[in-house]
Amino acid sequence: MKRFLFTLTILFFCATSIAQDKDTTHQSNFQHEVGFHAGSTSGYGPSYRMWYKNFGIQISFLPTYKHYNSGIYSATRTNIVYGISLNYKLKHNKYVDLYSFINYSSNYSKNVNLNDFPPYNTVSTSINSNIGAGLGFDFKITPALILSTQMGYGIYGIEKFYQGNIAGGISILYKL
Repeated sequence: MKRFLFTLTILFFCATSIAQDKDTTHQSNFQHEVGFHAGSTSGYGPSYRMWYKNFGIQISFLPTYKHYNSGIYSATRTNIVYGISLNYKLKHNKYVDLYSFINYSSNYSKNVNLNDFPPYNTVSTSINSNIGAGLGFDFKITPALILSTQMGYGIYGIEKFYQGNIAGGISILYKL
């Protein structure tokens, strides 16, 4: 509980410091954005994107945990999805930006089954990784809100088998 309160306090102070008036006399080369992302080769979940001049990096991460219990059967499933995308801005306009991307995502899954009947206990893990490349558009809805779309080609399941197909992603981001 103490750790939760400490984290909440830190987040509060970070949020209030972000809300302060900014000094507009000095423009930074860095642009920070936060939001949500979902992509077939770039992961899904809460997302952070940073631009330095024309180069960008976007990171998405989402862990999930499920527990089932039916009396004679108990199971847990842990799933961790993360993705990283490297971007290069090709064209900058007032309302729409064009960029290229190369991305990687991985999905780690662990299942633990505890049974009162054979097979008694089983544990299985799997990792599924994907890579992709293509073009993306940043649609500037407001000066601070961006809708980002990605479309390209992806290779799925690179650990066990190769399958190529269309890759895509979408983000809603807020400029900090």
